Amino acid sequence: MLALTLAAMAVARGATAAVGPDDFRCFKSVGQSQPVRLEFVLADGPHHDSYVVYEHGHGKIPVTQVEMKELAAAPNGPAEFRTRWRETGPDGGEYVMDSQGAVVYDFRYIRKRDGKVFRFEEDVQSSGEHRCTWISTGE
Repeated sequence: MLALTLAAMAVARGATAAVGPDDFRCFKSVGQSQPVRLEFVLADGPHHDSYVVYEHGHGKIPVTQVEMKELAAAPNGPAEFRTRWRETGPDGGEYVMDSQGAVVYDFRYIRKRDGKVFRFEEDVQSSGEHRCTWISTGE
């Protein structure tokens, strides 16, 4: 199922090659005066190779896929899925993505310590060829 999600993400960016190790999406928070930006990277391999990078963060935050379930089957199109990833470590929150084919229609982060939900939308303008454009090349 992860491969299907990765393939859909590659198609959304216009990729024609096979899914590779740097499949990513750029997101920005909604409903905040200063948007929070993150890059969500889905590795083509073991689930623990996926990670999140925040625009003003301190490096990669490893995430592990903990659930993928079908929300609705579409008779003439792609099914809807909800996928959950958990940050590794004792204080790790969860990222939840609801998608249908290549379209992510809901992406949110749930902070573990208090359950606060942060909503994000896709930041297509920040999507570069291999990374989100706000990430420094020195990282």
